[in-house]
Amino acid sequence: MPPRDVFVYTGLVDAYAKAGDMAASRKVFDGMPSPDAASWNALLVGYARNKMCLEAFPVFRELAGQGWEVLLGQVSVSKCAERLLLGGHGEI
Repeated sequence: MPPRDVFVYTGLVDAYAKAGDMAASRKVFDGMPSPDAASWNALLVGYARNKMCLEAFPVFRELAGQGWEVLLGQVSVSKCAERLLLGGHGEI
């Protein structure tokens, strides 16, 4: 995939996530041959933004398992953890 296509795919991942359609966001992400750091972050932030914390944690583990810097999704995962600690567990 030419590098510029990564930007297009990442933009779609982000746009679907902002629209609340995480199924479409994940489908686009899964279709990317070589997601980059921004792509992973767009997916993680999308899950956090849509209060889908349980779905974010496996993505975070997959990210770390592929050798990416674990700190990349720290903010997203922290938001999810905060929601859990502050009583947001009913939303998950």
